[in-house]
Amino acid sequence: MLFASTGCSFTFGQGLYWDRILERYSKLRNWPYEWSKIRTMLTVEDLKYMKSFTYSYLLSKTLDCEYITNPGDGMWEYNLPPSNFESYKVIDVWIENQQKNTDVKLDFIILQLTAPERDKYSIEESVQRIIQLNINCEKNDIKLFVWSWRRELADKLDTKDFWIKLLYNDREYNSLEDWQATFEPHTGEYPPLYIYDEKFNEFGIDDRHPTKFTNQVVHDSILKKIKDIGIV
Repeated sequence: MLFASTGCSFTFGQGLYWDRILERYSKLRNWPYEWSKIRTMLTVEDLKYMKSFTYSYLLSKTLDCEYITNPGDGMWEYNLPPSNFESYKVIDVWIENQQKNTDVKLDFIILQLTAPERDKYSIEESVQRIIQLNINCEKNDIKLFVWSWRRELADKLDTKDFWIKLLYNDREYNSLEDWQATFEPHTGEYPPLYIYDEKFNEFGIDDRHPTKFTNQVVHDSILKKIKDIGIV
């Protein structure tokens, strides 16, 4: 089995290195939070640690398989945040690769949607692009699964068979934003969805990326979906 994943920094794993950094330094002295700056301070071991808690890596361990992932750190369009447009492009390439190279057979692709205002498409254009990507994947014997940080596209697509709803405490949420909304306003009495939730008060880390806990929930939600349709 082989799968691929693409998305923004949420898929890349940005922020999942903080626990390792905190183990090494008793106090954080002027550590930046922006990826363009902090990437120049992270060691190879920091990055390995970060990757080991991403939902993609966790899924590969559960399924005992390898995976391919788009870096999702915005470097295809230098110094710009990664967009859904970027992910659509890389899925096109993965489909083309499958058509040309039968040695690399993808069983499924996970598309994580990011903030739609980063896109070159309108919401409706993006909806149609995703539906067409699903058709193209099906034609090439690849399953497409989609989950979202934000609600805008989730609200348009969450009834589709390819949609991954996030599952927590026997409830379903169509996006991370939808899940977050059930815990507003912030009280500190709910699971730490974002790194800010668990590390700002104690360490002053103002990082708005998903925690290890959130990556585990995404993993569990995807795993249930692929089991339900019989991939494993």
